[in-house]
Amino acid sequence: MILEHFDWLGTEEELEKFTSAIKKTCAETKGFEYKGRFAPWNKKFNYTFAYETKDIQHYIEAGNNLKYKIDKKILPHMVVDLYKNKD
Repeated sequence: MILEHFDWLGTEEELEKFTSAIKKTCAETKGFEYKGRFAPWNKKFNYTFAYETKDIQHYIEAGNNLKYKIDKKILPHMVVDLYKNKD
């Protein structure tokens, strides 16, 4: 499981465009599944994207394939949490 916690200073429309680009990239990246966008209660961030993958390489590949220019003015920072199953 991978969680990307981030703050968003842009409009709702810009957030939807960003989310659509994330979903599209995940759909095109084998072994990497988009699980949703959430509003975390236990982190001091506006939103969290959740992904499921068995290999960090898929996360790196998805990041490289993302066709969205991130504007630091509207997405000023992000923290990524990586979780590995014991299996």
